[in-house]
Amino acid sequence: MMLTGVPPDSAMNMEEVVFDADFYHNKYPDLQNAFHHDNAKLHKHWHQYGIKEGRACSAVLDLQFYLGKYPDLQAAFGANNYERAYKHFFEFGINELRESSPLYDPKVYKAVYPWLNSLSPRQMIWHFINQGYRNGLMATMGFRAVTFTPIAGNPEEMVFDANFYHNKYPDLQNAFHHDNAKLHKHWHEYGIKEGRACSEVLDLQFYLGKYPDLQAAFGANNYERAYKHFFEYGIKELRQSSPTYDPKIYQARYGLMGMDGMQLMQHYLAYGRTHYMWAY
Repeated sequence: MMLTGVPPDSAMNMEEVVFDADFYHNKYPDLQNAFHHDNAKLHKHWHQYGIKEGRACSAVLDLQFYLGKYPDLQAAFGANNYERAYKHFFEFGINELRESSPLYDPKVYKAVYPWLNSLSPRQMIWHFINQGYRNGLMATMGFRAVTFTPIAGNPEEMVFDANFYHNKYPDLQNAFHHDNAKLHKHWHEYGIKEGRACSEVLDLQFYLGKYPDLQAAFGANNYERAYKHFFEYGIKELRQSSPTYDPKIYQARYGLMGMDGMQLMQHYLAYGRTHYMWAY
């Protein structure tokens, strides 16, 4: 789960880790005009002027935000002593898991992605700057709010994922070799009856097997009836429909309380699964 290459604490100079020249350049038009992606000059400016001015040097550290958020730091250093705030962040703030920018709250980052629990606070910062931020992972509750437009079209077509279906089943790989039309035809002619999984969202054997009420109504192996039930009722009822998709967990974990079952499923398919948002 994207933990490749995270160095040990002893191998990291945290001041160097936290500074992101591209972020610093892109955030400030005055630096763009002056330095034109000259990383050495950007780095020099940060240490000579940026810290004193309370600028943000990366997605992890915004000094104006950091000092402004914590009354104890303001009481100790004053309202505008960003150099002291900078020093505090590295000496204490990192280990105390303090929120240090509008984009980074380590407690949220760890809670949303439990597979980060093995990382130290310093390693989490490295991970977020080098992997998480670049791949759209959330590290605050308000991070990168999504403007989501519901997908028009047939929900049955939306749920079917030809690549998933092909990659999951060796017999289909041998027979159809990524021919999406033939894979789609197989799903409707045979896959549904056999209780196969057609995407990360729908696994018919799992769906029917999970719910005794469906087994009592349809029998233990009537996957066609289970398929029909999923689209008529299961989506609306927020039923878990595969080992990797539980809409209630998805809704609760990411604060998507205003979405109904269809919107949650569309959001996951269009955005969540490609942005490492867990739904189970």
